[in-house]
Amino acid sequence: MILSLKPEKRCVRSAFSKAAPTYDGFSDFQHEAAIALADLLRRHIGNDAANIRQMILDVGCGTGHLTGALKTALPGSCVSCADFALPMLMASKAKMNVDGKAKLVACDLDHLPFVDSAFDVVASNLAYQWSPDLERSFAQAKTVLRPDGLFIITTLVTDTLKELRRSCIEAGMDERTFMTFESPEAVQNSIEAIGFEILKINRKPVLKRYADMYALIRTLKKIGANPRSGAMPRNAILKRANRLYKERFPSEGGGIKATYDIIFVVAEKH
Repeated sequence: MILSLKPEKRCVRSAFSKAAPTYDGFSDFQHEAAIALADLLRRHIGNDAANIRQMILDVGCGTGHLTGALKTALPGSCVSCADFALPMLMASKAKMNVDGKAKLVACDLDHLPFVDSAFDVVASNLAYQWSPDLERSFAQAKTVLRPDGLFIITTLVTDTLKELRRSCIEAGMDERTFMTFESPEAVQNSIEAIGFEILKINRKPVLKRYADMYALIRTLKKIGANPRSGAMPRNAILKRANRLYKERFPSEGGGIKATYDIIFVVAEKH
């Protein structure tokens, strides 16, 4: 229904491609995370960050939230963009000033078609939760990084949308129709397993407010985070889930609350 269990990549790509025209209007959380990630990179590099020429790859760039934040935080940098949803990549291209060394490449994060050691930094904002094989995906990032290069990412973990999941399951939906998110420990283990040294890892649950469950589902659809598996549930089940959501997880400002369980990771290649 909303988030499918182990979705096929073509389903994910199709959902994000369709959402490219509406993504920016519904992705406040993603934009905030991108700004925070870029600021984390700037602080990690140090006070001279603005003057350092960094070759950066934005993996899963979407419509360019992180690319823009990186260009603001590190104005001397050269940011290349990669995404497997071509309409998302084109939206990113429309926003950025591409210099001679920057590239925009339609590709899968499991198959990065760049030469070895091409980048000083590989960055990614909220893309790796869609990978079916984290070690394989992280290994690709490691390959295109130079020695001592930085791998800096955000990704969603275990408790993301826990309120939605609980409400829908209690209303009668099949638990298997929901995507499961990896634990922070699993993400950390996968990064370390392929030889990165983790310099920093920070977990930060973020609460967002929506008018009701339907508004939350609409937001997920508009940003492409709704690859479907199987038939839609009956309307009666959705109504019951919406009622349960309002009762169990009200927001202090009215409406409902939803958790986005995000981790920030900074790692180094040796």
